Amino acid sequence: MAGLKKTRIKEKKERKQIKKENRVAKNLLLLNPGNLAKEVYTYGYHFSWKTHLFVIGACIAGMGVIGLLFQLKWKLLVIVLIAMFLALPAFILDTYKKMYEQKRFADAATYMEQMLYAFQKTGKVLSALKEARETFEPGHMRDIMDESIGHLEAGHSYSEKSVLRESLDIVEKEYECRKIKTLHELLISAEEYGGEADDSISLLLNDVELWKRRGYLLQGEKKKAHTNNVVSIVVATALCAGTLYMLNALPGILNMEAPYNVLTTGLVQVTSFGLLLWMIYVYARSEKTLTRNWLKEESGRDEEYVLRCYEKAMLQQHRFGRNIARRVVSEELYAAFPSG
Repeated sequence: MAGLKKTRIKEKKERKQIKKENRVAKNLLLLNPGNLAKEVYTYGYHFSWKTHLFVIGACIAGMGVIGLLFQLKWKLLVIVLIAMFLALPAFILDTYKKMYEQKRFADAATYMEQMLYAFQKTGKVLSALKEARETFEPGHMRDIMDESIGHLEAGHSYSEKSVLRESLDIVEKEYECRKIKTLHELLISAEEYGGEADDSISLLLNDVELWKRRGYLLQGEKKKAHTNNVVSIVVATALCAGTLYMLNALPGILNMEAPYNVLTTGLVQVTSFGLLLWMIYVYARSEKTLTRNWLKEESGRDEEYVLRCYEKAMLQQHRFGRNIARRVVSEELYAAFPSG
């Protein structure tokens, strides 16, 4: 049993390492503006060369000004600017991915609601698809729905599944969401087998509303946390720079001759250099939290870890550890059963 656990841990570490290496390789490829523009295009947006040059210029100039504010030596400043340049493609791509994922979530929620309302009127999936389609502006969701309608109207099955099932699978594959799958199962059952479906539709509408509300709540919390991180970076930078300049000016205030410039000492240079690299890292990690796939409801935590936290909370071990464990379990319960 212990050997199997060690093997699993080793395999998990290897997967993480491979994923990390692939991410690094991808980021290096994105340094090519053409590759970056292609990646942005996959999210449904256009990224021009002018925009690319403006963003690079603005970010490098901004980081350069901060470096000069701390009076970094040119070698350290160059390293910081290179780090900023290497991180920029990921920053840009994450910005577009964030908008893409938010749009997907909004489209999926609208699709489910409109399909249920439309199906209540006619009891036919085809008419519901056509009516729900009209609520969307030209874009990815409308294109997918057109493909689904076309397949259903053609009436030709390409597998052992029914034409109805295949047509709805087109939407499911593009928007991998458990709620959409549940919706489709209800619609197929109601159309193929008949019967009263109003109660089931009402229950699913309420469920979708709770799911949508929770999704927007989580997005709002992530945005707030990101804003707080950005504010923290700005405040930390201002406080550090202000403190250093205050110390530098102190001898003059006391009518004393300054023995040296505080900002150019070795220790301050190293810590200032570390602060600027920390700023880039924190912003990158914070921005990444906004790019998650909001259609997936997985918590991202290992099930065994959550169970261990539950046992800790129940056994009432050390207070600090127990509080952490209780918070983890509470978050998982909230994720599974959002309040109305």
